[in-house]
Amino acid sequence: MAFEVTIDDRAVVAAFMRAPALITSAMHRTVELGSVDFEGGVIAHTPVGATGQLRQSITHQVSGSGIMIEGRVFSTDVPIKVASVETGRAPGKMPPYAPIALWVSRKLGGDESVIFLIRRAIGRRGTKGAHMFEKGFQSQLGRVNARVNELMAIVRRVL
Repeated sequence: MAFEVTIDDRAVVAAFMRAPALITSAMHRTVELGSVDFEGGVIAHTPVGATGQLRQSITHQVSGSGIMIEGRVFSTDVPIKVASVETGRAPGKMPPYAPIALWVSRKLGGDESVIFLIRRAIGRRGTKGAHMFEKGFQSQLGRVNARVNELMAIVRRVL
């Protein structure tokens, strides 16, 4: 799932031409802090699960230079697991034994019959998605927009 906040403004380019160091620094700070905001929102909406590993795997990365800077929020966990938690799992085959057994042992005590029943139920009904990236992004959008507005105030001062 990808979300994007784009600042496509001629004023930013003009300000960059006048004060490249100032605008580069302001852009980098805006993208870094916005990425941290989005990361926090995603973490807050990520289920803990049996181990907390998925929640702990949420991170961000900022790359680029000048006014071409990109911030990403992503998980370093197994992609199929992340996608299943984000969007849910359609009915069909039973899920793998090991993750369900771990969850049952930590949450319910580890009974083999319970493991089978949960796997069968998931296989028959599927699961609902947590939509942690979508919800996390939406929950922080106002805060990130405020950061972008602060950046644009710096651009206006330069011009």
